[in-house]
Amino acid sequence: MAIGRSSFCEANGPRVPQDVSIVGFADLPVAALLTPRLTTVCRPARDMGYQAATLPIGLLGEEPAGEPHAPLKTSLQVRDSVASPPDLG
Repeated sequence: MAIGRSSFCEANGPRVPQDVSIVGFADLPVAALLTPRLTTVCRPARDMGYQAATLPIGLLGEEPAGEPHAPLKTSLQVRDSVASPPDLG
């Protein structure tokens, strides 16, 4: 959705990041290739897949399934699609 919004803004306005900041989620490889480069939240896809696979397997066997909603670390990859808010003072 963020990539689509960024493309729409480029064609029709407002200007990114001068008028509006855009942040995506998942840090797809294309995010760094856009103009402006898209700021994204990075998620640990491999860890998410591991949890998604081991939880049901654990429920079927005798091994404890572990914490079903273990928090996963995320990070923010700041690129060119965000700007500081204007000084209104």
